[in-house]
Amino acid sequence: MVIDTGNYYTNAADYLSGIGISQIDYLILTNYSTKNICGAEAVLSRFDVNTVIMPDMDASQMTAATRKTVNTIKQAQTDFILVNESEIGRRFEFGEAVFELLTPLVIKYEDEYDCYSIAVKLDYKAVSFLFMSDVTPENTQALLDSDADLTADVICVSQNGRSAYTSEELLDRVLPEYAVINIPEPRYEEHLELAERLKIRGIGIVYTDEANHQRFVSNGEKVEYIQQ
Repeated sequence: MVIDTGNYYTNAADYLSGIGISQIDYLILTNYSTKNICGAEAVLSRFDVNTVIMPDMDASQMTAATRKTVNTIKQAQTDFILVNESEIGRRFEFGEAVFELLTPLVIKYEDEYDCYSIAVKLDYKAVSFLFMSDVTPENTQALLDSDADLTADVICVSQNGRSAYTSEELLDRVLPEYAVINIPEPRYEEHLELAERLKIRGIGIVYTDEANHQRFVSNGEKVEYIQQ
C-alpha cells in the first residue's frame, strides 16, 4: 500500500524502485493538492497498481492543472474507488493487514481539496498507524464524534503539524507512541504549539524532510522507529 506520491514527479517512483517494489496493491491519493498527487503518474506508469483510491470530487471544483492531472491518473489501466461519505468505514484486507477509510465526513467548502482528504487507519496485528492527510478540523471533530477506533501507535498528523489541525482531544483519543510531522523542523508558532502538546504527553516526534526517509518497522506486536 502506498499513500500519496509527493510533489515531485519521480521521487516516489524512484524510492519505491530503490527498495525493490514492483507491485502495489493499493495506491491511496488522499487529496488533490500537488504535494499529494504530483508523483502519481510516474508511479502508475512504472508499477503494477491493482487499485487506486482517491476522493470523489467534482472536476468543476478543481483548478485546470489539477483537473488535467486527475484525468491522466484516471486513464490508468487499474481499478478505481472514488471516496465519498458512503465509503467511510469501508475496510480492505491485504496480507495480514487491514486498513479502513475514515474521512471525509464533512464537505464544508466544495472547492477546497483539504475538505475531501481521506484519513486512513492501518492495522497490522496488534500495531496501528493513523494517517491524517490534510484532514480539516471540521472532519477531525466529526471523526471524534463517531464511534471509530482511533487508537494507534503512530499518527501522521494533518497539515504539516499546524496545531489547529491536531487537537488535544484527538491526541488523547489516539494515544500514539510517535507523531510524524511532514516538515524538517518547526517553523512557526503553531508548529511549536503542537510540539509542546506532543511533548507533554510523552509522544515521540519524528520530522521528515526531502533528504531523509524515516522508517518504522513492525512485527505486528510492537513498532520500532529507525532513524535514517
